[in-house]
Amino acid sequence: MKIRLQARVVANFGEAVAAHATTARALPDESSDTAQENHQFEGSQDYAIEPHTLIKAVPLKRLPLLVAGDYIVCEGSLAEGVTDLQAIDNPNQLSALRVTELITRNSVLTRPDRKGGLKPLASNLSQLVIVCAANPPPDRLLIDQFCVVAGKERISALIVFNKADLLSDNDPTPADENICEIYQRAGLNTVAMSTSTGLGFEKFCAALESNTSALVGQSGVGKSSIVSRLLPDQDIRVGEISRRTGLGAHTTTVSFLYSLGDSGTLIDSPGVRQFSVSHLAEDDIVFGFPEIARLATSCRFANCRHDREPDCAVKQGVSDCEISKSRFSNYSRLLGDVRSGNSDG
Repeated sequence: MKIRLQARVVANFGEAVAAHATTARALPDESSDTAQENHQFEGSQDYAIEPHTLIKAVPLKRLPLLVAGDYIVCEGSLAEGVTDLQAIDNPNQLSALRVTELITRNSVLTRPDRKGGLKPLASNLSQLVIVCAANPPPDRLLIDQFCVVAGKERISALIVFNKADLLSDNDPTPADENICEIYQRAGLNTVAMSTSTGLGFEKFCAALESNTSALVGQSGVGKSSIVSRLLPDQDIRVGEISRRTGLGAHTTTVSFLYSLGDSGTLIDSPGVRQFSVSHLAEDDIVFGFPEIARLATSCRFANCRHDREPDCAVKQGVSDCEISKSRFSNYSRLLGDVRSGNSDG
Protein backbone atom coordinates (compact mmCIF):
# COMPACT_ATOMS: atom_id res chain seq x y z
CA MET A 1 0.00 0.00 0.00
CA LYS A 2 1.35 3.38 -0.98
CA ILE A 3 0.97 5.99 1.74
CA ARG A 4 1.54 9.64 2.50
CA LEU A 5 2.61 10.72 5.99
CA GLN A 6 2.79 14.06 7.73
CA ALA A 7 5.59 14.34 10.28
CA ARG A 8 7.83 16.67 12.27
CA VAL A 9 11.59 16.39 11.99
CA VAL A 10 13.41 15.30 15.15
CA ALA A 11 16.91 15.56 13.67
CA ASN A 12 18.72 15.55 10.34
CA PHE A 13 21.59 13.07 10.20
CA GLY A 14 22.69 13.89 6.68
CA GLU A 15 21.76 10.69 4.90
CA ALA A 16 18.20 10.81 6.25
CA VAL A 17 15.97 12.49 8.81
CA ALA A 18 14.33 11.02 11.87
CA ALA A 19 10.84 12.36 12.42
CA HIS A 20 7.69 11.91 14.48
CA ALA A 21 4.79 10.96 12.22
CA THR A 22 1.35 12.33 13.05
CA THR A 23 -1.06 11.27 10.31
CA ALA A 24 -1.17 8.80 7.44
CA ARG A 25 -3.20 8.62 4.24
CA ALA A 26 -3.42 5.81 1.69
CA LEU A 27 -2.68 6.70 -1.93
CA PRO A 28 -4.43 5.13 -4.92
CA ASP A 29 -2.44 2.21 -6.32
CA GLU A 30 -4.63 0.48 -8.88
CA SER A 31 -1.68 -1.57 -10.15
CA SER A 32 -1.31 -3.29 -6.79
CA ASP A 33 -2.68 -6.76 -6.20
CA THR A 34 -4.13 -5.43 -2.97
CA ALA A 35 -5.86 -2.42 -4.54
CA GLN A 36 -9.31 -3.68 -3.53
CA GLU A 37 -8.08 -4.42 -0.02
CA ASN A 38 -6.65 -0.89 0.32
CA HIS A 39 -9.79 0.82 -0.89
CA GLN A 40 -11.13 1.33 2.64
CA PHE A 41 -8.27 3.74 3.42
CA GLU A 42 -8.17 5.64 0.13
CA GLY A 43 -9.60 9.12 -0.29
CA SER A 44 -9.15 12.43 1.48
CA GLN A 45 -9.14 11.23 5.08
CA ASP A 46 -6.02 11.43 7.24
CA TYR A 47 -5.71 8.74 9.89
CA ALA A 48 -4.09 9.61 13.20
CA ILE A 49 -1.37 7.16 14.16
CA GLU A 50 0.38 6.39 17.43
CA PRO A 51 1.76 9.62 18.96
CA HIS A 52 5.46 10.22 18.38
CA THR A 53 5.78 7.27 16.00
CA LEU A 54 9.34 7.38 14.72
CA ILE A 55 10.02 7.25 11.00
CA LYS A 56 13.15 7.43 8.88
CA ALA A 57 12.94 9.20 5.52
CA VAL A 58 15.37 10.33 2.81
CA PRO A 59 14.76 13.91 1.54
CA LEU A 60 14.48 14.51 -2.18
CA LYS A 61 17.50 16.42 -3.48
CA ARG A 62 15.39 19.38 -4.62
CA LEU A 63 14.41 20.17 -1.01
CA PRO A 64 16.32 22.67 1.15
CA LEU A 65 18.24 21.50 4.20
CA LEU A 66 15.77 20.07 6.72
CA VAL A 67 16.17 20.78 10.42
CA ALA A 68 14.61 19.91 13.76
CA GLY A 69 11.13 21.39 13.99
CA ASP A 70 10.31 21.21 10.27
CA TYR A 71 6.91 19.88 9.26
CA ILE A 72 7.25 17.56 6.28
CA VAL A 73 5.28 15.29 3.96
CA CYS A 74 6.65 11.82 3.19
CA GLU A 75 5.60 9.18 0.70
CA GLY A 76 6.40 5.49 0.66
CA SER A 77 4.82 2.10 1.23
CA LEU A 78 3.70 -0.08 4.06
CA ALA A 79 5.98 -3.03 4.63
CA GLU A 80 4.83 -6.44 3.46
CA GLY A 81 2.09 -7.83 5.66
CA VAL A 82 1.10 -4.43 7.14
CA THR A 83 -2.38 -3.33 6.09
CA ASP A 84 -3.70 -1.11 8.89
CA LEU A 85 -2.64 2.55 8.70
CA GLN A 86 -3.79 3.24 12.23
CA ALA A 87 -1.60 0.46 13.62
CA ILE A 88 1.68 2.01 12.47
CA ASP A 89 3.97 2.49 15.46
CA ASN A 90 7.55 1.83 14.29
CA PRO A 91 9.79 2.46 11.25
CA ASN A 92 9.97 -1.24 10.34
CA GLN A 93 6.33 -1.12 9.23
CA LEU A 94 7.23 1.37 6.49
CA SER A 95 9.25 1.02 3.32
CA ALA A 96 11.24 3.41 1.09
CA LEU A 97 10.03 6.62 2.69
CA ARG A 98 11.00 9.82 0.88
CA VAL A 99 10.47 13.37 2.09
CA THR A 100 8.60 14.98 -0.80
CA GLU A 101 7.58 18.33 0.68
CA LEU A 102 8.68 20.86 3.27
CA ILE A 103 5.66 22.66 4.71
CA THR A 104 6.19 26.42 4.87
CA ARG A 105 8.04 27.42 8.04
CA ASN A 106 6.44 29.87 10.46
CA SER A 107 9.85 30.86 11.80
CA VAL A 108 13.42 29.72 11.33
CA LEU A 109 16.64 30.15 13.29
CA THR A 110 19.59 30.54 10.93
CA ARG A 111 23.27 31.36 11.07
CA PRO A 112 25.68 32.43 8.32
CA ASP A 113 27.70 29.58 6.84
CA ARG A 114 31.24 29.59 5.45
CA LYS A 115 29.98 30.12 1.91
CA GLY A 116 28.21 33.37 2.69
CA GLY A 117 24.77 31.78 2.78
CA LEU A 118 22.43 31.05 5.68
CA LYS A 119 22.23 27.66 7.38
CA PRO A 120 18.98 26.81 9.19
CA LEU A 121 19.35 25.38 12.72
CA ALA A 122 15.73 24.94 13.88
CA SER A 123 12.29 25.93 12.69
CA ASN A 124 8.67 26.59 13.64
CA LEU A 125 9.67 28.07 16.98
CA SER A 126 7.59 30.17 19.32
CA GLN A 127 10.40 30.91 21.77
CA LEU A 128 14.18 31.28 21.75
CA VAL A 129 15.80 30.31 25.05
CA ILE A 130 19.15 32.09 25.24
CA VAL A 131 21.34 30.39 27.83
CA CYS A 132 24.30 32.10 29.49
CA ALA A 133 26.16 31.32 32.71
CA ALA A 134 28.57 32.57 35.34
CA ASN A 135 31.25 30.44 33.71
CA PRO A 136 32.10 30.88 30.88
CA PRO A 137 31.44 34.62 31.33
CA PRO A 138 28.37 35.83 29.43
CA ASP A 139 28.97 37.02 25.88
CA ARG A 140 26.56 39.94 25.89
CA LEU A 141 27.05 40.62 22.20
CA LEU A 142 26.02 37.04 21.41
CA ILE A 143 22.98 37.36 23.69
CA ASP A 144 21.93 40.56 21.93
CA GLN A 145 22.40 38.98 18.51
CA PHE A 146 20.06 36.15 19.49
CA CYS A 147 17.58 38.75 20.79
CA VAL A 148 17.68 40.40 17.35
CA VAL A 149 16.96 37.10 15.61
CA ALA A 150 14.08 36.34 17.98
CA GLY A 151 12.57 39.76 17.44
CA LYS A 152 12.88 39.56 13.67
CA GLU A 153 11.20 36.13 13.61
CA ARG A 154 8.41 37.45 15.88
CA ILE A 155 9.09 34.87 18.58
CA SER A 156 9.62 35.36 22.31
CA ALA A 157 13.09 35.59 23.81
CA LEU A 158 13.81 34.09 27.24
CA ILE A 159 17.25 34.74 28.71
CA VAL A 160 18.30 32.02 31.14
CA PHE A 161 21.20 32.75 33.48
CA ASN A 162 22.33 29.23 34.37
CA LYS A 163 24.70 28.20 37.18
CA ALA A 164 23.31 31.06 39.27
CA ASP A 165 24.42 29.18 42.42
CA LEU A 166 28.04 29.95 41.50
CA LEU A 167 27.51 33.68 41.93
CA SER A 168 28.23 35.49 45.16
CA ASP A 169 26.06 38.47 46.10
CA ASN A 170 29.01 39.88 48.00
CA ASP A 171 31.53 39.51 45.21
CA PRO A 172 29.96 39.77 41.76
CA THR A 173 32.32 39.85 38.80
CA PRO A 174 32.01 42.54 36.13
CA ALA A 175 30.92 39.94 33.54
CA ASP A 176 27.79 38.85 35.37
CA GLU A 177 26.94 41.84 37.57
CA ASN A 178 23.28 42.88 37.17
CA ILE A 179 22.93 41.05 33.87
CA CYS A 180 19.40 39.84 34.69
CA GLU A 181 18.40 43.33 35.76
CA ILE A 182 19.75 44.79 32.51
CA TYR A 183 17.58 42.54 30.36
CA GLN A 184 14.55 42.83 32.63
CA ARG A 185 14.78 46.61 32.35
CA ALA A 186 14.95 46.19 28.58
CA GLY A 187 11.58 44.44 28.68
CA LEU A 188 12.87 40.89 28.10
CA ASN A 189 11.96 37.80 30.09
CA THR A 190 14.72 36.34 32.28
CA VAL A 191 15.23 33.40 34.62
CA ALA A 192 18.13 32.90 37.02
CA MET A 193 18.44 29.19 37.66
CA SER A 194 20.67 26.31 38.66
CA THR A 195 20.26 22.76 37.39
CA SER A 196 22.29 21.44 40.34
CA THR A 197 20.26 23.09 43.14
CA GLY A 198 16.92 23.49 41.38
CA LEU A 199 16.95 27.28 41.87
CA GLY A 200 14.51 28.90 39.41
CA PHE A 201 13.78 25.59 37.67
CA GLU A 202 10.03 25.70 38.29
CA LYS A 203 9.81 29.16 36.74
CA PHE A 204 11.86 27.95 33.78
CA CYS A 205 9.56 24.96 33.20
CA ALA A 206 6.51 27.23 33.33
CA ALA A 207 8.03 29.37 30.56
CA LEU A 208 8.35 26.31 28.31
CA GLU A 209 4.70 25.29 28.53
CA SER A 210 2.77 25.36 25.23
CA ASN A 211 5.87 26.58 23.38
CA THR A 212 8.27 25.14 20.84
CA SER A 213 11.51 26.44 22.36
CA ALA A 214 15.05 26.28 20.99
CA LEU A 215 17.99 26.27 23.41
CA VAL A 216 20.89 28.38 22.14
CA GLY A 217 24.07 29.75 23.69
CA GLN A 218 27.81 29.43 24.03
CA SER A 219 29.44 26.06 24.49
CA GLY A 220 29.82 25.19 28.17
CA VAL A 221 26.88 27.18 29.56
CA GLY A 222 25.05 24.03 30.67
CA LYS A 223 22.49 23.44 27.95
CA SER A 224 23.07 19.69 28.18
CA SER A 225 22.49 19.83 31.94
CA ILE A 226 19.22 21.67 31.35
CA VAL A 227 18.07 19.01 28.89
CA SER A 228 19.11 16.24 31.29
CA ARG A 229 17.17 17.85 34.14
CA LEU A 230 14.09 18.26 31.97
CA LEU A 231 14.43 14.80 30.44
CA PRO A 232 16.11 12.31 32.80
CA ASP A 233 15.56 9.64 30.13
CA GLN A 234 17.30 11.67 27.40
CA ASP A 235 19.99 9.06 26.71
CA ILE A 236 17.32 6.37 26.49
CA ARG A 237 15.30 8.46 24.03
CA VAL A 238 18.31 9.21 21.84
CA GLY A 239 19.43 5.60 21.95
CA GLU A 240 15.94 4.46 20.99
CA ILE A 241 15.93 6.76 17.96
CA SER A 242 19.32 5.43 16.90
CA ARG A 243 18.22 1.81 17.40
CA ARG A 244 14.87 2.09 15.64
CA THR A 245 16.00 4.17 12.67
CA GLY A 246 19.59 3.00 12.27
CA LEU A 247 20.76 6.62 12.27
CA GLY A 248 23.70 7.75 14.40
CA ALA A 249 22.45 10.17 17.04
CA HIS A 250 25.17 12.77 17.61
CA THR A 251 23.28 15.25 19.77
CA THR A 252 26.29 17.56 20.18
CA THR A 253 26.58 18.29 16.45
CA VAL A 254 22.96 18.43 15.25
CA SER A 255 19.84 20.17 16.49
CA PHE A 256 17.59 17.67 18.25
CA LEU A 257 13.87 17.89 19.03
CA TYR A 258 12.41 16.53 22.28
CA SER A 259 8.75 16.29 23.19
CA LEU A 260 7.94 17.52 26.69
CA GLY A 261 4.50 15.92 26.57
CA ASP A 262 1.80 18.42 27.48
CA SER A 263 4.49 20.92 28.48
CA GLY A 264 5.67 21.80 24.97
CA THR A 265 8.56 20.94 22.68
CA LEU A 266 12.28 21.59 23.14
CA ILE A 267 14.95 21.82 20.43
CA ASP A 268 18.54 21.64 21.62
CA SER A 269 21.00 23.20 19.19
CA PRO A 270 24.81 22.84 19.14
CA GLY A 271 26.78 25.41 21.13
CA VAL A 272 28.16 28.34 19.15
CA ARG A 273 31.38 30.31 19.41
CA GLN A 274 30.49 32.89 16.78
CA PHE A 275 27.25 34.23 15.43
CA SER A 276 26.34 37.10 13.14
CA VAL A 277 23.35 39.19 12.15
CA SER A 278 25.27 41.30 9.63
CA HIS A 279 23.15 39.85 6.80
CA LEU A 280 20.02 41.55 8.18
CA ALA A 281 18.65 44.95 7.25
CA GLU A 282 19.31 47.98 9.47
CA ASP A 283 15.66 48.13 10.50
CA ASP A 284 15.85 44.52 11.74
CA ILE A 285 18.44 45.26 14.43
CA VAL A 286 16.08 47.28 16.60
CA PHE A 287 13.84 44.19 16.96
CA GLY A 288 16.31 42.90 19.55
CA PHE A 289 16.33 46.15 21.52
CA PRO A 290 12.74 46.95 22.57
CA GLU A 291 13.89 49.61 25.04
CA ILE A 292 15.63 51.50 22.22
CA ALA A 293 12.65 51.09 19.87
CA ARG A 294 10.39 52.52 22.56
CA LEU A 295 12.42 55.68 23.10
CA ALA A 296 13.30 56.15 19.42
CA THR A 297 9.73 57.29 18.75
CA SER A 298 10.47 60.40 20.84
CA CYS A 299 13.59 61.43 18.92
CA ARG A 300 13.42 64.85 17.22
CA PHE A 301 14.20 63.36 13.80
CA ALA A 302 12.31 60.36 12.43
CA ASN A 303 15.49 59.04 10.79
CA CYS A 304 17.65 59.61 13.87
CA ARG A 305 20.60 57.22 14.03
CA HIS A 306 21.15 57.92 17.74
CA ASP A 307 24.68 59.11 17.08
CA ARG A 308 25.27 62.88 16.97
CA GLU A 309 21.77 64.11 16.22
CA PRO A 310 20.32 66.76 18.59
CA ASP A 311 17.38 65.95 20.86
CA CYS A 312 17.97 62.20 20.62
CA ALA A 313 15.71 60.45 23.12
CA VAL A 314 17.77 57.26 22.93
CA LYS A 315 21.04 58.98 23.86
CA GLN A 316 19.20 60.70 26.68
CA GLY A 317 17.88 57.33 27.77
CA VAL A 318 21.44 56.04 28.03
CA SER A 319 22.40 59.08 30.12
CA ASP A 320 19.38 58.54 32.37
CA CYS A 321 20.22 54.80 32.74
CA GLU A 322 16.94 53.78 31.08
CA ILE A 323 19.08 51.97 28.52
CA SER A 324 22.11 49.94 29.53
CA LYS A 325 25.39 51.31 28.20
CA SER A 326 26.47 47.81 27.18
CA ARG A 327 23.20 47.23 25.32
CA PHE A 328 23.48 50.55 23.48
CA SER A 329 27.11 49.79 22.64
CA ASN A 330 26.10 46.42 21.17
CA TYR A 331 23.22 48.02 19.26
CA SER A 332 25.61 50.54 17.70
CA ARG A 333 28.13 47.82 16.90
CA LEU A 334 25.55 45.58 15.22
CA LEU A 335 24.23 48.50 13.19
CA GLY A 336 27.78 49.23 12.09
CA ASP A 337 28.29 45.59 11.08
CA VAL A 338 25.09 45.67 9.01
CA ARG A 339 26.04 48.94 7.31
CA SER A 340 29.50 47.61 6.57
CA GLY A 341 28.07 44.40 5.15
CA ASN A 342 25.59 46.28 2.99
CA SER A 343 28.29 48.57 1.62
CA ASP A 344 30.48 45.57 0.81
CA GLY A 345 27.60 44.01 -1.10
